[in-house]
Amino acid sequence: MRICGLDTVSGFDTFASLATQPSTYSTTEVYRCHMAYYLVTAKPIQSKMNDLRKWLDSGEIRVMRPFGQSLHMGLDNARWQSDGVAIWEEEDYCAPPLAQERAAVLDEYFTGLEVKHVNKGEGWKKIEPLKIIWEQNDNTI
Repeated sequence: MRICGLDTVSGFDTFASLATQPSTYSTTEVYRCHMAYYLVTAKPIQSKMNDLRKWLDSGEIRVMRPFGQSLHMGLDNARWQSDGVAIWEEEDYCAPPLAQERAAVLDEYFTGLEVKHVNKGEGWKKIEPLKIIWEQNDNTI
């Protein structure tokens, strides 16, 4: 299982909780964590997007700890790039970025996930003019 502990090492917090799904690794993983913001891009698996929308609407993602609030907000407000790739800003505490989020949610619904470090709010400001992925448009889910 993925486990993190609350500790301070060289100025970084090691944050943790049990992830909602078991790791694919046979050893216990501990992630070194600190506050960071990322602009996330990922290709939605179209056949699974309705299920993701239902999961978001149920509120179950929002209550996942420690990342649920941020992940829910990011996915709920994700935008379309012109190439059909979803993009959103995500707050994360662990290295590698979004490790717990990927294990619990993202890898089930997206492929080709990439992250770029940004300052808080910078990503949202950049993508604000783009259409939200849940709205009717040329990339209808």
